[in-house]
Amino acid sequence: MRFLFSILIKNHVYIIFLSLFIFCLSLIFKINPYHENINFNLIDNLFSNIHSAKTDLKNYFYLDKKNKELNSYLEELKNDILILESKNDFLKSELKENNINTYFSDSLEKRHEYVHASVEKNNWTLKKNIILLNKGKNNGIKKGMPVHNQDGVIGSVSKVTNNFCQVKTLLHTETYEYVEIKKNNKLLGVGFLTWDGLSKKYAQLDLGIDLRVNIGDSIFSSKDIYVGKVNEIKPKVSSNGQKIEVKLGVNFRTINEVYILKDILTDELYNFQK
Repeated sequence: MRFLFSILIKNHVYIIFLSLFIFCLSLIFKINPYHENINFNLIDNLFSNIHSAKTDLKNYFYLDKKNKELNSYLEELKNDILILESKNDFLKSELKENNINTYFSDSLEKRHEYVHASVEKNNWTLKKNIILLNKGKNNGIKKGMPVHNQDGVIGSVSKVTNNFCQVKTLLHTETYEYVEIKKNNKLLGVGFLTWDGLSKKYAQLDLGIDLRVNIGDSIFSSKDIYVGKVNEIKPKVSSNGQKIEVKLGVNFRTINEVYILKDILTDELYNFQK
């Protein structure tokens, strides 16, 4: 305390001068509208620059986190590619040995293809949630194609134009998605996923009463893409069924980049089933 007083006494001239200087400036800004406006603009620019710097810093750390996630995801994909390549080589050798149609052999290599897309618009706050992607007919996108990111299923393409497509997500009150319940890659049962329009983190699944599932069991789409996990098993809704609460893998608030699973043989399959 004594040290503080000694500093104040020693520098009292400068402190008084600085106080009077600030007081005079405040009087000038208050009396003169022109100077008051300049002062307002200076302060506004200062806070804007601070906010901008804060946002840039936040985005930098966010990008670093996303980069680590992407690297991890790419590593998993590369490992999956190695496994698929070995399986594909085995299948081709089996087909060749058994003289099976080579067209089928070729289709194994090019049946599915991932198309990367960016989100143009996401209205996740609505009960009939849809997102707009920057890929369309010119990229081979068609209605019904599943859409997902590294966290899991997002939804399916519901409308397509030349350069854009609309996706009806799982957060849609008209969602009726066929899913499979698995544990340790073993199929436990199937059901249809719906959304009650309440929480953005959970969807509902109606199952037969004879199916035995546990909290933590995984949910996958028909294309074997992760959807979420069993979060709660609710009391029986009827003598024939039970309702399961599913914690979705995707955070729909932060969707920026997605993948569309394109089936190259869709047209052929459609014509065959006519």
